[in-house]
Parts: sequence; C-alpha cells; structure tokens
Amino acid sequence: MAAPNPASDDAGARRPLRTGAPVVVSQSPDGIGIATVELDGLSPEESARRYALAINGLFDTRTLTAEPHATLSGFFLETLHVTFGTISARISRRTAALCTRDRIDGILLQLVREGEWQARVGSQAPRGGAGSILLLDLAQPFTLRTDTDQQFVIVTIPRALATRLALDPATLHGQTLDVAAAGVLAGFLGGVATHAGTLKAEQAPAFAAMLIDLVGLAFRARTVPATGERRGPQRRLRDRAERLIAMRLAAEDLTPDWIARKLGVSRSELYAAFPTGGGVARLIWEKRLLAARLALSDPRDDRTVGTIARLFGFASDAHFARAFKQRFGLTPTAARHAARN
Repeated sequence: MAAPNPASDDAGARRPLRTGAPVVVSQSPDGIGIATVELDGLSPEESARRYALAINGLFDTRTLTAEPHATLSGFFLETLHVTFGTISARISRRTAALCTRDRIDGILLQLVREGEWQARVGSQAPRGGAGSILLLDLAQPFTLRTDTDQQFVIVTIPRALATRLALDPATLHGQTLDVAAAGVLAGFLGGVATHAGTLKAEQAPAFAAMLIDLVGLAFRARTVPATGERRGPQRRLRDRAERLIAMRLAAEDLTPDWIARKLGVSRSELYAAFPTGGGVARLIWEKRLLAARLALSDPRDDRTVGTIARLFGFASDAHFARAFKQRFGLTPTAARHAARN
C-alpha cells in the first residue's frame, strides 16, 4: 500500500532503502531521487515479507492471490513522502500493537487511480473506486483491503503539517472524497506520479505547498451543502481566518487585530465568527500549542524547548511551560521525554 520510504536522519540526509529486494534509485543531477522496488515472481509468503520490509514494517499484510506482484516507487517533496505504483490484491492492517511499537506519526492520503478498496476504520466501513481518496491516521488502527490489482498514489503528511487541514489531525481518520469532490486533487496527484522523473529538486517546496493547499480545498469544498445553499458570512469569515492562522502560525504578528486588518473586518466582527471555544485568540494558542507538542515529540527535532517556545510566539520559557502544562497536563520537557522513551 505504501511505498519504499527512505528513512531520514534529518531533512538533508536520506538513508538507503533496505528491502531485501532489488532497489533502483534514479536521480538526475538536479532532480529528485526516486527509489523503485519490484516484487514479482515470488511466493505469497516471500512477497508479503519483502513488502513489509519495503514499507518499513508499516503494516501487517496478507496477499490474496497465488501470484502476488507489486511495483512501488517513492520520493520526497520536502517533508511529504509520495508513493505510487501498482500492487496485487491484499489485506493491509495497521494494528494497535504496531502503532504502539513504531510510533510512526502522520496522516496518510491514498488516491486510487485504478481498482477498488474497502476499509475498516473504527466503527466505519468506507469504500471507494477509481478516483476516490481516503485519509488515514497512522497513529490509529485500521484495515484496508483490495480484491483486484490497484494503481495508487499515496502521500504521507507529517502531523505538524496536517494541522493546516484540521485543528486536530486525528479527526481526519477515515474521511473520504468521492470522484466528484476529488477531481482536481486527483488530477494533480496523478500528474506528479506520472511525471515524477522530470521534477527538479528546487521545485519540491512549491509542489509540496500546492499539494497541501489542494487537499485543504478539496475537503473544505466537501462541506458545502449538497442543496447548493451557501454558508453564512460568519462561517466564511471563520474559514478565511483559520487559513490565515494555519499559514502564519509562527509569525510574531499573528494576533486577532492583525487578522481583522488583513480580512478587512472589525475586531468585533471577527470575534462574532468564533462564538464558542474561547474566540480567535484561543484558537491561535491552541494551534500553536499543538504544533509545539508535535515538534517536541519528533525525535529528529533537536531544538531546545526555549527555541520551540519562541518559534510559536511564547514570550518566555515560563509562559510556554505554564500554558503547555495547563493544556496537556505535563511540562514540555516531560512531554518530550515521554514521546521519545
């Protein structure tokens, strides 16, 4: 389901994929590096074993055909990992034990270009066909099944970046887009996969930003009532304010007054759009605290607690520690230790 996902020690160093199967890494002098692995002509047991290695043990997988096969390619767009290819029928499970053991964190977005799928996500049983999109939280269990060959594109989105899609990315688990709602996003993802070999390394940040924006647009468009009734002015104002907050979370001047000026409304109009949850100021702090906790939980992030606090707008370490403990019940240092041990 996923892809060869070259592990990384930091943003600039990629370790080679270790799959036990032939891996071809292609990269032009100024292009992105693409790792490809083929799993053909193997027994079901050996195919499942090598597939598990190729996706770094992300799933427990059982093949559903006597002659399993797969061609998987993967590359990075900044912090996003993109996987594409074709794979034969299988059942892939992300179990609670795996979630606890590997602590892999992030949101997985799957576009099915050919074939059908069905899933079990908690009490939900979503399904879809060609052109559909499914979001899954890698910190929560799920099961995904395909009974025929499937052509796919998968994007793994770090949780800190997924806060641009939802205040709590865990709420994205099991959400789907049908062919009508996913059209533009599906076309973009398919184009990225088809032309991956022509992408330049310097283009990666722009493509990553466009991809996240398109995911957000697709899911916001889904919330428009089917009757064609438009949302009220307060809801539209709230959506615009939330987008500004997500884009400028680390900006020093991100305040309710700045947002009101940017949107051309009064402070009272802005606050009227946030009647619950403590208002817009509370939302800013909530998103900053969530982003800070994610940074503290990342084993690759060696910035000090004070540096992270200042990055997300806290005037002092003490102020950050008080707000963090009030929100999460433990200090930033304790949260970092608990997440990494």
